[in-house]
Formats: sequence, C-alpha cells, structure tokens
Amino acid sequence: MQNIKDAIRNLNIDIHRLGKPALTYRLLDFDLRRIVVNRSPVVFDIGANKGQTIEFMLRLFPGAKVFAFEPAGVMADALIARYSSRNVAVYRNGMGAVVSSQQFHNYSNNELSSFLELSKKDDNPFSNVALSSKEIVQIDTVDSFALSHQVKYIDILKIDTQGFDFEVLKGAQGLFERRKVHVVQVELNFANLYEGQGSAGQIIDSLSGYGYRPLAFYETVRDTGAISWATAVFINPKCADPIE
Repeated sequence: MQNIKDAIRNLNIDIHRLGKPALTYRLLDFDLRRIVVNRSPVVFDIGANKGQTIEFMLRLFPGAKVFAFEPAGVMADALIARYSSRNVAVYRNGMGAVVSSQQFHNYSNNELSSFLELSKKDDNPFSNVALSSKEIVQIDTVDSFALSHQVKYIDILKIDTQGFDFEVLKGAQGLFERRKVHVVQVELNFANLYEGQGSAGQIIDSLSGYGYRPLAFYETVRDTGAISWATAVFINPKCADPIE
C-alpha cells in the first residue's frame, strides 16, 4: 500500500482519507460548508477588493448576508454598482482598532493596496510596486459597526487587509469577548511585506486569548519552501453550533 501511495505522490498527486469530522484541512470551500452549520450565515468581508470573497461566500451559501468593506474608493464604487441588487451591503470604509480616518495607499496592483506602506526591504518581492495614489478613508471598528447595524452574531469574519489585519482584530474585542464570532478567516503574513504590519504571532496570540484555535492554513504562498503568507482559519468551539 505504501508503494502505491508513493507512486501516486511521484505523479504530484496526494490522496487523503478524511477523518472525523470530515474535513480536508486543505480545501477552504469544502471545510467551511462543514464548519458553518447556518445555511444563511452573516459574513463580514473586510478587505473586499474586487469581490472575490463575496462571490466565494455566495457560491457556498446562496442565502448568506454579506457585509463587505472596501476602503479603496474606486474599488468600493465598483462593488456597490455590481452588488446593489443582491443580498450584499458594501461599505466604502476600512476597519481598524478605533473609529478614525487614515491615509490609504492605492498601488498599481490593487490587491496590494493598504493603510500601510509596502516595505522597501530587499526581501520583499513587492518592494518595487508603484504607488498610484493616496486618499483619506474613514475607519470604523467591527464592534461599532455591529452595534449600530444591530448585528448580534457573525458566522464568518474574513479579514484580508494587507498587513492591517491585527488592527482590525483589535476593533472586534467586544464581540470576541461575548463569543459572538464563530469562524475567523484571516491572512497571516510571515514575510515582511508592509511597514508596521501585524505579525502572524500577534494575530495567533490575540485570537488564542479569546479561545480560538487554528483549524488550518489554506492558500499558502511559499518562497524557497517557507510560507510567506497564508489564509488561516480559526474557530472557537464555544461560539457556535458544533461541527456535524
């Protein structure tokens, strides 16, 4: 049997037997459908960019209620026009640790745009990406927004804010303490991509303090074998329905 497995792997194919619960720990779409029992989940998409996560969540959960936040003005306007007739609410602001306003950096590769500046260090593969423009953007917090919009529970809190993720988590302290967030999907940066970025260790330690455990790393990007960044999913068993 081992010889067969090795032969298959030599073809760049890997086959896994799912345990219990039946999760792959590799395929985010498959696993989220197992973890999130609510078929009409409340999703916060923080850092919506071009709507990749909106489409992903609506495909997994057609009945989802998605609150999408995008600080880049041009990108936010496009999302508002695109999703105005669907069960998606798009907000032209960022999320952070406190309610405020802050300068946002729009880069030529819009997937890199951030409240933070790209690091100019030699080990940053994006150090030479050009800055297109800057704009002042309003920042809300997850706690403040949830209170003002009467959101009592978040099934999936997705954060992909290009190095600003730890600041966003700080602004959700109240919901975390009250156990009102089930799944946290957040980008972890292990490479130094942005000046002043929150570290993977800070994010992991913070979520651990609220009772969250890492489920798996998905969509990992590697450089010379080591992980540069990854989509990480954390769950708190005390926050929601158990996995079926």
